[in-house]
Amino acid sequence: MSEANKCSECGSSLKYFRSEKHQNTDMYCPVCEEQFVRARREQAVLENETQLKDPHVAETFGELQPKEALRFDNGKPELMYVCTFPNALREFSKVCTYGGRKYDVGNYLKGAPLSQYVNCGLRHLFAWWGGEDRDPESGCLHLAHFVWNALCLCEMAISQPKRDDRFNQKTVQETKDNG
Repeated sequence: MSEANKCSECGSSLKYFRSEKHQNTDMYCPVCEEQFVRARREQAVLENETQLKDPHVAETFGELQPKEALRFDNGKPELMYVCTFPNALREFSKVCTYGGRKYDVGNYLKGAPLSQYVNCGLRHLFAWWGGEDRDPESGCLHLAHFVWNALCLCEMAISQPKRDDRFNQKTVQETKDNG
């Protein structure tokens, strides 16, 4: 039996073979795997206990300090904040539903110049700023339309950067150079 089919820790034979994808990774028999996982879990608990002894954490959580389930979420975005805007999200969803019916669901994914989202979003923002709360055509809040355009602008700027048609100093210089 090749070394590739042996436990990296104890050397016992493994009943399964490594795929090419896992050629350079350690493989463990069930006993060693359990010990490895247990050791990692114990290390995580120690790290968590150290964190809980931090005065800032203790001050924040007080008696509610977590004592059980560990999560390794450090550095990951905290998406829960989206849920702190239920009324705005409900109105945003109405705009999405209206747009899906008017243009077709996912129509915006076909792409458009980014300036289109800026212009449309600003029209809704200016209408709201001028005292009009709801769009007369859709019946949705102008601010919800503004949010839809802002989110779409952000999404398209990330996923379709070639649609960036901003008029900026670079384009002004290019116009001068070509004109």
